[in-house]
Amino acid sequence: MEELPFVAVAYIFILLFAIVLFAVVAKFTKRRALKNFLLIAILAVVFVTLITPFVSLIRSFHLKPVYIDAVSDNSGGTIVSLWRNGVIYLRRLGGDGKTIWTKQISHGSYRISFHKVSSNNFGGVVLFWGESQSQGLSPHFLYAQSIDANGNCLWGEDGVLISSQAVYNVPYNILNDGLGGALFSWIVVKDGYEIRIQRVDALGNVLWGKDGKQIASSKGRIGDLNLVSNSNRVFVVWTVEQENSSHIYLQILDLDGNNLLQSGGLRIDTNSLYCRNVYALSDNSYGAIIVFQDGYGDPAPIYAVRIDSQGKRKEKVKIASSEPSYIRIVPQKDGFILGWVVSPGTIPPFPNQWTLHIQKFSYLLTPLWDEKVLYVSEGTEGRLDFNLGISHDYDLFVVWQRVASPAKGGLLYVQKLNSEGKELWESSETLVSSYNLLFYPSSPHLVPDGTGGTAVISLMKNFWGTKYIIFLQKFSSSGNPLWGKGVIWGF
Repeated sequence: MEELPFVAVAYIFILLFAIVLFAVVAKFTKRRALKNFLLIAILAVVFVTLITPFVSLIRSFHLKPVYIDAVSDNSGGTIVSLWRNGVIYLRRLGGDGKTIWTKQISHGSYRISFHKVSSNNFGGVVLFWGESQSQGLSPHFLYAQSIDANGNCLWGEDGVLISSQAVYNVPYNILNDGLGGALFSWIVVKDGYEIRIQRVDALGNVLWGKDGKQIASSKGRIGDLNLVSNSNRVFVVWTVEQENSSHIYLQILDLDGNNLLQSGGLRIDTNSLYCRNVYALSDNSYGAIIVFQDGYGDPAPIYAVRIDSQGKRKEKVKIASSEPSYIRIVPQKDGFILGWVVSPGTIPPFPNQWTLHIQKFSYLLTPLWDEKVLYVSEGTEGRLDFNLGISHDYDLFVVWQRVASPAKGGLLYVQKLNSEGKELWESSETLVSSYNLLFYPSSPHLVPDGTGGTAVISLMKNFWGTKYIIFLQKFSSSGNPLWGKGVIWGF
C-alpha cells in the first residue's frame, strides 16, 4: 500500500483527536456554559481542518505554472531564470549565494511564455522566448536577448525579433556559437508541423531572414529537436511521429544556413519502430552520435548510432536498457556519459528497487567504465529522478532524488566523479531542504561553477499546490555545502 503523505496523515490525526475530545467533553463536562463553549471550539477546529484542503484546492486553480532554468556565470556563481505569470525573471547569485542583480523581461501588454536560456560564454546568458496576447494556441512571436555579466541587455532593451510569423511558435533550442552569437530553433504548429532555425551574431544582427530558415515540415508531430555543431557544420536531428511509429530525421547545414542534404531532411533508418528520448552530440570528428530509446517497453532498449559527415549511418549499437521515462547524456573529452534508471523487477539483482546507472562510452560506442549502479532505492516506492552536469575539466556531477512520496520529496543526493569514473567525494552528500515534509520538488538542476564545484537547484511546490519556492545549494570542489541550509527564493 502506498504511504500517505505527511500532510494527509496530520489532517487525519487532527480529525480523530477532535472527535475523541468532542465525545469526552460531551460526556464528562457538567457545567452547561463550559460544555457549550468547548463543543463550539472543537467544532470550529473540525470545520477549519475540513475546509482548508478545499480552499487550497480552489487556490491551486489560480496558481500559474512556473518554469526555471539555470546556467553558470563562469565565476563561481549561477544565473537562474524563472518564468511566472507571463514574465521572465533573471537573478545572478555570486559564489557566496548573495544576489548580484535581478532583471525582469516583460513587454507590457504581451504575455511571455516558453523560455530557454544558455550561457553566452562571457559570464552572461542568452535568452530565447515566445510572446502572445492570449493563452492557448495563439500566435507567438519569438524574441532573443543576450545579457552580460552585469545584467545589461546587449541586443537592445527589447531584444531581437527571431520570427514575426503570426503562428504558434514553440522555442526549442539555443546553440551557442562560442563568439557571443547563437542559433535558435523552434517548431511551428500550423496545419501540421515545421522546423525553423535563426542565427544571430554577437552584435544582435539577425542573419537568416526575418523568419529564419525552414528545415523541414510534416503532417506528423515533430519532436525531440536537437542542434549539434561540428567542424563548421550544424547537425539538426528530430523525430516525426505518425500513427504508432516515430522515426529519426537529419539535416546538415553550413554556417550560412544552406542545406547539405536533401530537402526536408534524411530519414535515419535505425530499424526501430518508435524512437523517443533522442539526444544528439558531436563525435569529436566530422560526424555526430544519436542516442535514443526504442518504444515504451519496460525496460526499453537504448541505442547509439554514428552518423558520418554526409549523413550516412555507420553503425547502431545497443548500449543499455532503461525504465521508459527518460535518459540523460553529457559529452566528455573522449566520449560521452549516459545515465539511466531501471525500475523494479527488470534487472534480476535488484528485483524490488529502483536503480540509477551511469556508464561512459567512447566515440566508437564502446564502454569505457564498468557500469556503475550509483544509487539503489530503499524499496519500490523510491522512484528516482536525476540529472547530470559536466564541468570545464570534464568532472561529472550527478544529482538524484526520490519522487514517489511528497513526504520525502525534499531529499536530494549529489556526487562527483572524475573522467575515469572514480567517485571523488567520500560519500554521497545529502542535501535536505527545511521544507522537505511539505514541499514536493521537480527535476533537480545541476550547474557546475567552473571552479570544481556545483550548484544544485530545485523548484518545489507545496502539497496543496498553492505556493512555489526555488531552493539552491552550492557545493565546493570537495563536496562541502557552502551556503548553510541553502538559499530560498519564494513566491
